[in-house]
Amino acid sequence: MAERNIPEQLAAFLQEYDLRGQELLLGFSGGADSTALLLALLAVGQPCRAVHFQHGLRGEAALADEQWCREFCCQRGTAFQSLPLQVPERRQAGESIEEAARRLRLEAWRDLSAAGRLPVLLAHHLDDCLEDLLLKLARGGNASGLCGLREYRRMGPLRLYRPLLSWRKAALEEYVRSCGVAEWRLD
Repeated sequence: MAERNIPEQLAAFLQEYDLRGQELLLGFSGGADSTALLLALLAVGQPCRAVHFQHGLRGEAALADEQWCREFCCQRGTAFQSLPLQVPERRQAGESIEEAARRLRLEAWRDLSAAGRLPVLLAHHLDDCLEDLLLKLARGGNASGLCGLREYRRMGPLRLYRPLLSWRKAALEEYVRSCGVAEWRLD
């Protein structure tokens, strides 16, 4: 793990990718990882809009997550937007629920980012990288198919950034607690 704290590392990341001062879109589920990223963005004075996706899969629990996220952002003066994805209804033939959800999120990010004008920050962390690698190995991936999550990825005009890839989930949870936040959503 880097020697710097999360806000310091985030500030360096934003500088490296020339994102300082730009409006950023933040994928915000309310989990410890996206909560840590939002708090770090606030700590460095970086404007963002927190975007919460309602997948239409978990009923009342998902509605409670959305409400928690809305209130969390409102209390901190952060712009918040929730989008219904309606994954079960929009699932294509042969698609798993996970594949449909991923496709619909990417479509929504493309629309929200105004054809790539607004960068998208995602709160994937080191544990997500390890999980991704293990899933690829379990599926029989070869060396060319085993590339992990990257801190920057361009998908057509869409620009995705993952500034927390060097941090373990436990460290992110500790950072959230150090900011005085004792609870988050389990996503």
